[in-house]
Amino acid sequence: HPSVIYAFGHQHVGLTLGGVTGKLVQQIMDREDPIVDPTPYAAQRFLA
Repeated sequence: HPSVIYAFGHQHVGLTLGGVTGKLVQQIMDREDPIVDPTPYAAQRFLA
């Protein structure tokens, strides 16, 4: 589904990155300017 946002793959730093990941997901959902460019982390990168 195009509205599903996957936010995983933090390896051993999940607790450390959880806050910033949550903020990024919130910004994407609210259509705000994200704190970082999420393009390099898109699932579509595996289709190339």
